[in-house]
Amino acid sequence: MANSMWPSQYIPAARSGINSAFCGMVNNGWRRQNLMGDYHFKNDSQELTESGRLKAEWVLSQAPMQRRNLFVQRTGEEEQTAQRVQSVQEFAANITTDGNPAVINETEVREVGSPAALVDKTFVGFSENRPLPVLPAHTGGLSGN
Repeated sequence: MANSMWPSQYIPAARSGINSAFCGMVNNGWRRQNLMGDYHFKNDSQELTESGRLKAEWVLSQAPMQRRNLFVQRTGEEEQTAQRVQSVQEFAANITTDGNPAVINETEVREVGSPAALVDKTFVGFSENRPLPVLPAHTGGLSGN
């Protein structure tokens, strides 16, 4: 009997395993998307920079409702991390629009990024060095007449 049903009895468990892994990947992607890292804080005071304020504002106003939570990257010093969280909480208190307090979590996830000057140089170099759009040379064959 089992041989006649094979492999249908294993399909639901396999699908469930794949779906649970996919949910974890989606959650990790949103955690990285909503991550407030080193580039978002001033080195001396741990206050939000302009890019940090813009990112926090986007997350709290534009991200899907169930994903409007911010993740603050932990530093090596607990006091510094607490200052960062406090800075984000103070900013979020002024812009939360749905009446609910912003959800702010600490995380061990590290921001992977590049300095803005390097990113700009890459894109400017690409646009300056791309070939001109030209049609291929005419080879002398019939042209549809």
